[in-house]
Amino acid sequence: MGGRFIALSPPGHTGPLRFGCVYSLGMPSQTYTHSVMIPSPSEEVWDRLQHPTSWEAIPGVDTVTDPESAPDGSLLGFKFSTDLAGRAYRGTAVITGSEPPHRMTNEIESSEIRGTVEITLEETGMDTFLTVKMVVSPVGVLSSVAFPVISAAIWSGFPGAVENFATPDQG
Repeated sequence: MGGRFIALSPPGHTGPLRFGCVYSLGMPSQTYTHSVMIPSPSEEVWDRLQHPTSWEAIPGVDTVTDPESAPDGSLLGFKFSTDLAGRAYRGTAVITGSEPPHRMTNEIESSEIRGTVEITLEETGMDTFLTVKMVVSPVGVLSSVAFPVISAAIWSGFPGAVENFATPDQG
């Protein structure tokens, strides 16, 4: 694990560091995975993944804006925002891998976190086994201090969000 190191020495000390403390500020990461059976063929689930509003079910994405699509209608990326504790955070998601209708990978980045979201679809008859894997790490030292709180907030909504992700509207 890479990281930055800070060496502390007594104030006014100009000689070699002999009795200082060294702290590693490596950036932790957290992985979340949840799977669910969706009562739709994988082609239908894949088509729903191309709709930007489907991504609003993923924790940390409250609103999708500025979606970009290829001429064939496949989603290329979008901007997103979320509110946490009264503060608005903005970020971007870029589709970095796509194997229709089986796998999609997004790179996400905001001022506080960066990471990947990998969607895997496995068709089983008329149903689809959906797995969502999210790996995130903090951006910068201040974010790493708050990362346990951010991580807990993501996990608290992650299983339920995956249950609702890419499922047909129930209305």
